[in-house]
Parts: sequence; C-alpha cells; structure tokens
Amino acid sequence: MKSKLKIPKDVYAILEKEIESKDLSDDKVCSDLFENAMDLIDRYEVATNANDIPSAFDLGKACTWLLMLMQIYEDKHWSVVIKLLSSSSGVSLFQIKPSVIEIRNEAEAALKAILEKLQQQQEENLDPPF
Repeated sequence: MKSKLKIPKDVYAILEKEIESKDLSDDKVCSDLFENAMDLIDRYEVATNANDIPSAFDLGKACTWLLMLMQIYEDKHWSVVIKLLSSSSGVSLFQIKPSVIEIRNEAEAALKAILEKLQQQQEENLDPPF
C-alpha cells in the first residue's frame, strides 16, 4: 500500500542523513540501533522530570530506527516520527507518549515474532527425520 503521507523537507533530510550514516547490511549495527532506540524510549517512558526526558529529535530518530529495522510502514507511526522531527511542530512530549510507546511495543512484538520463528525453524531442523 502506497502512503499518502507528506514528509516535510527538513524531516526528510534528517531521515536521509540518518540512513546514509549507518551500514544497515551489518547485523551488529542493526542490533545496536535497535537496542539503543529501545533504551531511549524506555528512558522516556519512565522519565520523572524534564531533565530526564530525551529530546523530540532523539525520540524521532529512535522511532525511525525501530520502524525501519522491523519494517513497519504504518502512516500513523510515521506521522509520529514527522511530528517529533519537525522543527515547526512544537510537539508535546507528554501528549505524544502513548504513540511513541505504541511504536516501541509494536517493534518489540515484531522482533519477538521473528525470534520465535527462527527458534521454531531451528527446532524443526534438529528433529530426526524418523
């Protein structure tokens, strides 16, 4: 399904710079990106004062990596990324929190499904053919 989402030029430039700066063919790089993004969003979720809350920019990048690495292409999630990365949006980090947590949870569920499928395949390969 083709998206009709309009990406502002400043947000597109940020996304392009991020993507080009990483070697996504390297499993270690992808694993580190995923873990760092999950850690940042976890920190955001439990932040108790404004000094502990990550910036909207950092949250936007973390969400981007989770969505890209888990191949989640839902407009509602990318709209959150655009709000976080757009310098003109003035997004409230408290109001957008449920959407950021939803991205994190969906990425985590996607990873869990992949790992379960891999484990199942390994178990099937270990079973004797008789």
